[in-house]
Amino acid sequence: MQLQKKIRVFFLFLSVAIHSFGQEFQSKNITTIDGLPNNSIYSIFKDSRGILWIGTENGISKSINGKITNYSISDGLAHNSCWAIIEDQNHNLWFGSHGGGLTFYNGKNFSIINSKNGLVNDKIRRLFLKEQKLYVATENGVSIIDVKTKKVIFSKKIKGKINKFQVMDFFVYHSKIYFGTFSDGIWKIDLKSRKIILQPTILPGVFAIFQKDKNNLLICHGDTRNKSLHTYTIADYLNNRPSKNEFGNTNFWSFAKDNRGIIYSAGNGINFSTGGLFQIKEGKEVNLNNQFGIKSTEIWSLFQDKENDILYVGTMDKGLYSIELKDKIEYFPPSFFQNEEIEIIGFENAFNCTIILEKKGVCFIKNSRISRKISSAYFFNYMKRYTKNKGFENEFDYIKIFKDSKLDAFEFRALKSADGKLWLSSTIGLFALNKDGEIIEYYAIDAEAFLNDKKLYYQISYGGTNVIEKNRGKIIDTPIFKNQNNASWNVNINVNSIFRKDKLIFFVSATQGLITWNGKDFTFLTNKYKFLDKEIVCSKQIGNNKLLIANRIGDVSFIDLANGYRIIKKISHKLIHGNSISFIDVFKNEIIIGTEKGINIYSNGNIKLINSKIGLNENVVITGKVLKNYLFLGTLKGCFRINLDGLTDIYKTKTSIKITKISVNNQLHDKQNYQWGFYNSANLKLPFDRNNVSISFAALGIENNDNTSNRYKLVQSGKEKWSNWSNTKTINFSFIPSGIYKLILEIRNLSTGQIRQFRLLKITIDPPFWKTWTFIISVVLITALLLFLAYKARIKSIKLQERSKRNTVKRIAETKMEALQSQMNPHFIFNAMNSIQNFVIDNKTDDALWYIGEFSKLIRQTLEFSSKQTVCLQDELIYLKRYIELENLRRNKKVDYSIVFAESIEPNSAEIPPLLIQPIVENVFIHAFDKDSIEPKISIEFSMRNGNILCQIIDNGKGIDSNKLDAKKSKGIKLVDERIRLIAETDEKKIEIQPNKNGGTIINMTIPLR
Repeated sequence: MQLQKKIRVFFLFLSVAIHSFGQEFQSKNITTIDGLPNNSIYSIFKDSRGILWIGTENGISKSINGKITNYSISDGLAHNSCWAIIEDQNHNLWFGSHGGGLTFYNGKNFSIINSKNGLVNDKIRRLFLKEQKLYVATENGVSIIDVKTKKVIFSKKIKGKINKFQVMDFFVYHSKIYFGTFSDGIWKIDLKSRKIILQPTILPGVFAIFQKDKNNLLICHGDTRNKSLHTYTIADYLNNRPSKNEFGNTNFWSFAKDNRGIIYSAGNGINFSTGGLFQIKEGKEVNLNNQFGIKSTEIWSLFQDKENDILYVGTMDKGLYSIELKDKIEYFPPSFFQNEEIEIIGFENAFNCTIILEKKGVCFIKNSRISRKISSAYFFNYMKRYTKNKGFENEFDYIKIFKDSKLDAFEFRALKSADGKLWLSSTIGLFALNKDGEIIEYYAIDAEAFLNDKKLYYQISYGGTNVIEKNRGKIIDTPIFKNQNNASWNVNINVNSIFRKDKLIFFVSATQGLITWNGKDFTFLTNKYKFLDKEIVCSKQIGNNKLLIANRIGDVSFIDLANGYRIIKKISHKLIHGNSISFIDVFKNEIIIGTEKGINIYSNGNIKLINSKIGLNENVVITGKVLKNYLFLGTLKGCFRINLDGLTDIYKTKTSIKITKISVNNQLHDKQNYQWGFYNSANLKLPFDRNNVSISFAALGIENNDNTSNRYKLVQSGKEKWSNWSNTKTINFSFIPSGIYKLILEIRNLSTGQIRQFRLLKITIDPPFWKTWTFIISVVLITALLLFLAYKARIKSIKLQERSKRNTVKRIAETKMEALQSQMNPHFIFNAMNSIQNFVIDNKTDDALWYIGEFSKLIRQTLEFSSKQTVCLQDELIYLKRYIELENLRRNKKVDYSIVFAESIEPNSAEIPPLLIQPIVENVFIHAFDKDSIEPKISIEFSMRNGNILCQIIDNGKGIDSNKLDAKKSKGIKLVDERIRLIAETDEKKIEIQPNKNGGTIINMTIPLR
């Protein structure tokens, strides 16, 4: 009993005072190291595009996804010291400087409005916007600018009591604009009368005004102790009534209200070093520097980003702080546990408390307060007394090791709640606590894993697996593993978890996988079910029939213990962020996986990542556990508590993608087409030789932009593949072929698992001129023209060749005709000479002389015709008549003849080849008529046929057999036919001979006109 009292006293001595379960917020400090031009921050503003603007002592900074661009006087600002920033209804920005007046910025160009343009003074403190009118608070009065025209429409300069009429801030009441001054009270602006009217107030000095709502104000009147900040209803204030509440010990220069209605104030004392970031709560200020990790007491400006729930804090000496106010992730540093450092080992729910086991002790937390803390020394001393008092040092071989151990070597291993007790394993034994924190059971075993289930099963560190049972008050510790031959075998199988399902005890091994024990025999399930993992680093029993396991390479599997140990779901390590899994758990339908890169939350094939980018200040998680709706995480930097209900919903934002830079062939492209730092077109058109393109972009709307990854594809045919996921914000293309492409970008928010797709840009690469349709068509046309000209030239050449050939042939034909004529002339002469000879023999001198005379004329005409290509038909007929007359005289028997013309033939103008008809007529005289012929006649008829002259020679002679025509055709007829063919350049017959129905012969001769 005395010992029990001592233990209680020792326990109470070790218990600590009750602490609230508070939290620290995630904050980030941005300074000149990160690119700011100065660490004195006078103004902060986030515009409708998602761009953060920071007014410093040395210029304005623009921050897009953490990338800072600075502007100064050299870029067009009125002055480097920027004290106020505001955005008008047209989404243009106005920068108020303290010394140079006002700067207007439309995203491309800066323009200045200062005292030369009508401002009261160039030292501006505040800007206030109302109904397209910009109210400018200056050192000597107030000015109003029409936003549409950018013209000063009202200015009022007043000399103050101390020669500095400084306008400090504005508020609105009943649609009227009021402003407070440094030492001259509150004034109302009356635009109708173009006056400013002083309002009577008790305290005339104003440093800053915060309008809580349409009827209430917070006004800082100075840094008077406990009276710097006053709360008023506006009606009371304007009616010179005192404040309802006075508090505060510093000068407040700026205010902000978050999404929960909490009011924050920026403090920077003038007379006292009492500044910092404060929360206005229940009529008093609460300093938040420690909670938000702010190391400055000179805070000047605030801005609340309501969309992302971020508070921006501008200091005069430490740059800018951004503080995430989301309350889903709570952080409890080592100081919360009254330690300089801490290592969380495990979490458990027991005795209606949350139990946190850390390296130096156990904390009981109830109603968000630490109600009890038990140090490791309490357990160490208990072990010392227990082993000494019980006197069974020799019962276990390793008891002596525990006795000789020291406190600084003591380590906790695991925490479990079972059979109404809280069990803690350690290097000095296994302890069981009751709800009062008293040790009610102790086993001198060094257990890596244990299960207290009527019998106590445990894995000895670097040893075998045993079972402890009590038999009549005596502890029996028995090794239970056996080898294949069923012989007793105490072997280390690296068990990291033990649990029961129905009548089976399951051992989860890092080397042998799942092993079951039915009280008698062991079954190595991995040997039986080959698909099961053999190396399991951690596990979690879900209900009675499911088991969640993680293997050594990082795969996570859900196993059905009731139906053949089948794998229900498997999550590949390729999908999980991180390589080393420290714990796994389940919340509703989500699987929670802790790694060195944060917390992976898997749901429906999608992974959400919670890491240092969104609230964890330490990615490496040692342990974790889901307790009710909360996920508790243990790290080397402290403890985190995450409300899992709707956790990732708060990170879902409206995202837009903007191109911040396009470089073509390593040169900035189209510098004039940028506005607000973004490329101001959805199209990019480039020539074929400028096809090396680099595109930088920003994902606006995602505050933790580093916690995103992206991939892209350049689409032309629709079959292109995505690039690999990357967190870089620059896309590079080399030698893009000519064509029209769509650049598609996918952004994956790791915090939510949300994937969104954007059509970033239409890229047109013009083909080289030799691939353009104009060039191709021109080439085709020119080629066709050249081919046509070549064809024409060829045809012309062929025609010339043919003409030359024809001329040659013609000349040959003419020569041949001359030869033919020369063949015909001797034949005729021979016949004529025979006739003359006959006249001489018959002593017909007169006939002979006449014949000779006519014959000579005929010879002369024959010679003339032989040298001509053509003669008129009339001359040919004269020649023919003379010949017939000679023949009639020679034959002593006159042959009647007639020559008939068709009306279409003009003998004097029709030109025909000479000496064609005479040989045919001669042939008639020779072959058609003999001495028996009665009244011989020849009819020569001329008509037109197909543009040629058809000459028909009809006789009534003895005729000719049609079957013997070719055989009996005279040589003269053949020569004439051949001559006509040469002249007509044809192979067709030109002379046809046929019998006359009335007796005699008809010869048809086709003569070409020349």
